[in-house]
Amino acid sequence: MRRSKERELEDIFNIPQGHVIIDIPRPELLRAEPRINSTDIQVFDRNQMKSLDEFTPIAQAIRARIAPDWALMLITDEKYRKKVAKKVESCLFS
Repeated sequence: MRRSKERELEDIFNIPQGHVIIDIPRPELLRAEPRINSTDIQVFDRNQMKSLDEFTPIAQAIRARIAPDWALMLITDEKYRKKVAKKVESCLFS
């Protein structure tokens, strides 16, 4: 359905195919986000339990990630942005 709506918007705005992307965060991501700060993955290393933080900065980067504050994002080339921005809301939600 998302791909179909992308093509529909490209037709409405006379934009070449592949130049509109609709991004909708998965509900699981939004539900899991508040719990990620309390997650600590333990790694067994040379007879000791250590936090994953001690092995890689990726663990902290994942916890620092901020949950999106939007429900839908429409992405297009900068050259089409103004044309799309004027009418996209009525096209998506009518």
